[in-house]
Amino acid sequence: VDSPNLIRRITDNQPTLRKSEAKVADFVLAHANDVINMRIVDLAAQSEVSEPTVIRFCRALGFNGFQSFKLQLAQQVGMGSVYTQFAVDDRDTVNDLCNKVFDTTVGTLLTVRDELDPDILEHAINTINKARRVEFYGFGASGPVAADAQHKFFRLQLSTAAHMDPHIQHMSAISLGKEDVVVAISQSGQTEALLQSVTLAKEAG
Repeated sequence: VDSPNLIRRITDNQPTLRKSEAKVADFVLAHANDVINMRIVDLAAQSEVSEPTVIRFCRALGFNGFQSFKLQLAQQVGMGSVYTQFAVDDRDTVNDLCNKVFDTTVGTLLTVRDELDPDILEHAINTINKARRVEFYGFGASGPVAADAQHKFFRLQLSTAAHMDPHIQHMSAISLGKEDVVVAISQSGQTEALLQSVTLAKEAG
């Protein structure tokens, strides 16, 4: 499902774009506020590509053409929701760095808000609320997140545990039942050992 956040959608689609289309994406991400006032010929010139390439870029993102793309970009800029990953520059002041860090954080929160499915979220809440036991799994940087979640849920008087070791996760997963819940935490969602733990938990109940 395409993200309603256009900047996020561009970022997500960058790996699949042609080299010339990626040049357009790079320029838009760096100059979103300027692009909304550009003609297609201007964007093509600034990106050092042809006008048909700009059209292909827009269509790759699901738009009919440049005008519909620019309209949604303008709406997002107008809502103040254009936030991208920042790059540190030698000329950045402390204030610049603060703004970049906070803008990126706000952008991430807005993206999560826009992409949340209320029905799925409600189902997850009800499932956890009825659970006999809730276990949190995470590796690496996700480990402390799992531990923090376990601590917060424990304060709600729920039976909880957090496991960061794959072997412990596997052993714990096979001991769970239908009334238990596993919350797997991963930035990429592709950690093989973590996915194995989730599979074992599903097979157990």
